[in-house]
Amino acid sequence: MLLRTLFAAGLVVATAAPAVHAQPTSPAPAPTPAAAPLTLDEAVRRAIAVSEDVRIAQARSGQAAAAIGRARSALLPSVVATGNYNRRARSVTRDDVTIQSTNAFGASLTAATRLFDARAYPLLRAARRDRDAAVLDERAAQRTIAFDTAAAYIAALAQEQVVEAALRRRELAVARRRDVAARVEAKLVSTNDQTQADLELATADRDLATTQATLAVAYAELAWWVGGPVTGPLVEPPGFTALAAAPPPPVAALATDARRVRPDLGAARVRIDVAEELAKEPARRALPIIDLIGQLRVTNEAGFAGRNHDWLIGVTATWELWDGGERAADSRIRALDVEIARLNLGAAERRTDVDLSAGVARLRGAQAALTPAQEGAAAAARNTDEVAVLYQQGLIRAFDVVDASARRFDADIALVRARLDLAAAWLDLAEAAGAGPVPGQELP
Repeated sequence: MLLRTLFAAGLVVATAAPAVHAQPTSPAPAPTPAAAPLTLDEAVRRAIAVSEDVRIAQARSGQAAAAIGRARSALLPSVVATGNYNRRARSVTRDDVTIQSTNAFGASLTAATRLFDARAYPLLRAARRDRDAAVLDERAAQRTIAFDTAAAYIAALAQEQVVEAALRRRELAVARRRDVAARVEAKLVSTNDQTQADLELATADRDLATTQATLAVAYAELAWWVGGPVTGPLVEPPGFTALAAAPPPPVAALATDARRVRPDLGAARVRIDVAEELAKEPARRALPIIDLIGQLRVTNEAGFAGRNHDWLIGVTATWELWDGGERAADSRIRALDVEIARLNLGAAERRTDVDLSAGVARLRGAQAALTPAQEGAAAAARNTDEVAVLYQQGLIRAFDVVDASARRFDADIALVRARLDLAAAWLDLAEAAGAGPVPGQELP
């Protein structure tokens, strides 16, 4: 989660970027049918549908389901048919009964079923619980992909807003250069003012080109998650800002809910059950295995009994009196597997508590920083307008106009960063608490 937040925030800081808009001097493109804008909800759905990680989790869930049938097979009947042919040097016949045939044919049908095997039952229960854990792992993989996609979506959305700020700065620079050129021609200001205006426009062009390139990178990153091209503009999730600005619940309440609803923690608990069931199996090897066997045999060699077919039914009991210490070793290994599973759950729950505490602190900090950023952007916009009026009146220098424009751009970028930090903090807290990345919506 921290890496995702740093990626999202760093993308804005390094480039000040988003939505690839045509520069004002570019010719207007021919009208084409507008595609529906990509929403966060749709991006998450696409990402889950195309993610290899989710497919791998689904395949493992299928493997775990198939393993139940393998464990159950130890308690179900088996039927085996065999046939044989032997070519001999001569045949032997006594009293018109074929004892040995030159061409000997034989076939048998054997059916066996296990009447009692104490080891099979914990193995079957373990397989069922492992299937349950695999299903939870699949849900956890979906959540991970959903939150990673949401982070990439929010980062790209923020870059679009930064590009809009860069476009505003360039439009102001173009208008100011046009005004300064007229004032220089009228000999109202010096040529240095023209130089200052040219420098401001060049800086605005550079920043716009850089931010547009960075937005293309953000779109490419989002396209990887959703499995298709992304061109924007993106849609800000409805109610997302208000939800992110709401005071977070107490950490204790969030931790209780997280333990209840998070699929990764649920899978860790289920794997304790799996380990406990598997730990029961070694001790049960000391009990006998009882099988019921039935066989039908047919041959063209009647033999001394004078019959070409025969059948039998029997019961067998097998005890393994000594296995060289394998049972004791397996028992110890699986007891430690139970301990490891419990430790894994404990570590995951402690990590959850830390993530929730850090997430609440990060969200509160982002909420506190948003208002000053909004006020700063509004003040910078007013300052730009006021400075322009003062310059027209000849009360300030051209340098002050350039400085005001740069300050407004910096304030706009700071506001985008504050919004991005708020969204990233909310996503981190939602992931740790077991919620979904789209407010009020369950994962598909």
